[in-house]
Amino acid sequence: MDAPLRFPSTEDELGEWSVYADWLLTRGVPLGDLIARELSLAAMPERDPLQAFHSAGRRLARAHRWFAVGWCLGHARTLTLTGGRQIKLGGLQSIREALIDAYNFLRTPAAARLEAFTGPYQPRDEPRRWRRLLSALPATCTKICIEIEGGELIEDDALDLLANLPTSARRLSLDSRRGRIGPAALTAFLSDRFEVLDLSDHHVPAEARAELRDALARTRSLQLRVADLPTAGIDRARCRIGRDPAAALIEHRSGHVAAIARWPLLRAQRRYGLVPARTQIAGLLPEDHDVRISYRGVVTCQPSSTANLVRRGERWTLRGDDSVSFWCGGRALASGVITEVRDGDVIAVATSQHPVRIEHTLVTHDLGFCP
Repeated sequence: MDAPLRFPSTEDELGEWSVYADWLLTRGVPLGDLIARELSLAAMPERDPLQAFHSAGRRLARAHRWFAVGWCLGHARTLTLTGGRQIKLGGLQSIREALIDAYNFLRTPAAARLEAFTGPYQPRDEPRRWRRLLSALPATCTKICIEIEGGELIEDDALDLLANLPTSARRLSLDSRRGRIGPAALTAFLSDRFEVLDLSDHHVPAEARAELRDALARTRSLQLRVADLPTAGIDRARCRIGRDPAAALIEHRSGHVAAIARWPLLRAQRRYGLVPARTQIAGLLPEDHDVRISYRGVVTCQPSSTANLVRRGERWTLRGDDSVSFWCGGRALASGVITEVRDGDVIAVATSQHPVRIEHTLVTHDLGFCP
C-alpha cells in the first residue's frame, strides 16, 4: 500500500492517512507509529504528547548540510536548498555536493509527496546536475521558487530552466534580491504554462514594464503576484499583491502595499519543532512579523522573531515598540502594550528618523485581484 497521493488540507482527508498508518503498523514499520502519533494530536496539542511526538520524530528533524525539509506525516512537504551564499563560500565543490545530496534525497520514498521546492539557481554552475535535480522532482511538486544568485539571468538561462522544470509546476516564484533578471529572461517566463508567476521578490525596472505588460497580454489565464502596484506598472486586473494568501498594510497617502505573507512550513518548524498535521491545517500557531519604516520612508512588514504584529489564525495583535511608535484608531500605543487589531483598522506608524505619522489600513484577508 502506498502513502496517500496528497497531504491533507482538511480534517476529512486525515482518514486515509490513518488507514495508511494502520497498514504500516501491522507490518512493523516504524513510520506507522510516527504517523499514528501525529494523527492523535489536536490542532493545539498539550505539551507532553507534543514532546513525545517531537522525540519520536527526532530522526526526521535532524539537520542536513545542504538542504532543509518541511515535514508532514513522516514525508517531506517542502525542500529548500541552503542559501547560495553558504554554498558559494565552498566554491564549485560545494555546489556539486549540494545538488548531489538533494538529488539523492529526492529519490527516497520520503520525498515522493513533495509539494514545493526552493533553491538558489546558478545556471552556469553544474548545469547537468541542475537538470538532473529538477527532473527528480515528483509530479506532486506544483510550487517552485528560484532564487537568482549573483550576476544576471539572461534569456538563454531562462529558456534552459523552463525546459527542465517539471510539467507539474503550476506556480513559479522568482526571487532576484541577490541577483538580476534581464527583461528578455523575465518575459520568457510569462506563459499560460503557469497558473501563477510570483514576482513579489523582484523589482520590475521602469524600462521593462511595457515589455512585461505586452507579454502578459499575450497570455490568457496567467496571474501575477507583485510586490505592490506602483512598481508593477501592468494590468491590475491580472495582478495580486504579495504571496498567497496575504494580508497587508495599505498606506493611505500613496496606496503602497506592505504585504504580509503566511509563514512557510519551514519557518514554523524552525520556531516550534515538527508541526503536527492538524496544526498545519488549522494554522493557529503564532506568526510574528516586524513592522518597520525603511530608509526610504516606506513601511515594511517582515517575518521576525522580534515581533510587534502577531497573527494567530484569524486573530491579530499589535504591540507597542521602543523603536517604532504606533497609533491604532487614533490612540497611541505605549511600549509593551498589546492590543487586538481587526480588518479595516487604521494603524499609524512613525519613528525618530521619520516622525510624521504614516497611516495605513490593515487588511487581514487575501487581497485577491486588485481593483
